[in-house]
Amino acid sequence: MLAGSGGTPSSGSSANGEYLGDGGEYGGEYGVPDAAPSTDDALDRLEILHISSTDKIVPNIRFQVCSTRDIVNYHITERLSCIHLNQKTSVTLAKEVSVEVIPSIIYLTIQEFHELAGKYRDAFTAYKTDYFAERGKFQEFTSNIIAVANNLHTCIESTEKYKQQIRLSMEGEQNSVAPMATPLSSGRRTAVSQQQLIENMDALNTKWSNAASVAVNYLREEVQTDIAPSLVELFSKKWLTGSAALETICMTVSDYYHDHKHLRPVARTALLMDLQFRIVSEYLKAIETKRLTFTTYEERATAGKRMKSDVSRLDNLYAEFASSDDMADQLPLLTSIVASAGDVISLKDKSLLSLEATSFARKFPNCPAELLAAVLATRDDVGRSDARSLADEVLQHVQFHPKDQIFDQLFALRQQESSEWLPNIGMANVFTSNFISKLKRDV
Repeated sequence: MLAGSGGTPSSGSSANGEYLGDGGEYGGEYGVPDAAPSTDDALDRLEILHISSTDKIVPNIRFQVCSTRDIVNYHITERLSCIHLNQKTSVTLAKEVSVEVIPSIIYLTIQEFHELAGKYRDAFTAYKTDYFAERGKFQEFTSNIIAVANNLHTCIESTEKYKQQIRLSMEGEQNSVAPMATPLSSGRRTAVSQQQLIENMDALNTKWSNAASVAVNYLREEVQTDIAPSLVELFSKKWLTGSAALETICMTVSDYYHDHKHLRPVARTALLMDLQFRIVSEYLKAIETKRLTFTTYEERATAGKRMKSDVSRLDNLYAEFASSDDMADQLPLLTSIVASAGDVISLKDKSLLSLEATSFARKFPNCPAELLAAVLATRDDVGRSDARSLADEVLQHVQFHPKDQIFDQLFALRQQESSEWLPNIGMANVFTSNFISKLKRDV
């Protein structure tokens, strides 16, 4: 449970400290009134309930956080569940008062959730800052941020369900395009349509999704911090002579997966794909920056063999991740480009190089010319000018071939700084840009 201050539970809290909503004079289960109050009184009391619950939901996350697990073994925290309770309470309360008050209560509810989304993100961001300042002090950081990401996933689901509830509650009772009364801070009322309410809900889900993206990126940052020394060894002289860099990376990612498997599937996919992007792009960056060049065929042959061995290790690792029932077909592999680059580098007969380069271009027709030229130029028998000319020529022949968008993203990321390169759930990642739509299908 995301813990706040200790002490005896106050009114509206459960014995374990989880805030349940303050029923106050409303009475009734979940704070729903036994007798309907006036419209203005209902709005005033509902605002107090939401402000109070918002203050109690946002945890003192810097100092005391611990997670539990739901029925499918995903880490969660309990306190945020009062959001869903308040959503149900709000619409139920509106029905108890009058049809007129429904849009006003919904409006107030959405506004409070917008505020909560920002406070919650600020809280776990502060927790992350403290953790990276002194990692040894926070032993449960990984499981706690996993719980945060799962909580936000649940918020997206719940908001979608709430939006459907809004549609059903107002259908037949209000014209969806007619003006409806909505409270202002001054006590006056203005007009708002059902469509405006729905758009506000969509904006709220965007906030939840962006916050979830941030949480997943914090998990990625934790892993990346640990594997960074090994990443810079890939495709280097040390790697060529037997460095265990790739094995160290795989073991570290696998070790973290003991915690990461408790992420909801969408967030887990985003994290694992981001890590795969990071690892594969390191080979491409190493090639383009000439981290390793060759002077003999024997060196090239050794490198090609090593690249294929690394690909096999990574493929096996990700096959293990994809073997769980909730991850089927969600982890496509990027590693084929490393193996194909190895084929170009290790080819012995230079007279066949044009054919090998063409084969590479057909597999990756969206490959930037400068990247293919860099692959060719690592060879001891190809000059930089010839490498660029050959790359331009073969890519020109395949410019209309079908392109896999996953590699568009990989190629775009290869030159970015390591601290900035990663996509996030709500942005460029082709597997996570449809984060909300995936959740909608599961609702």
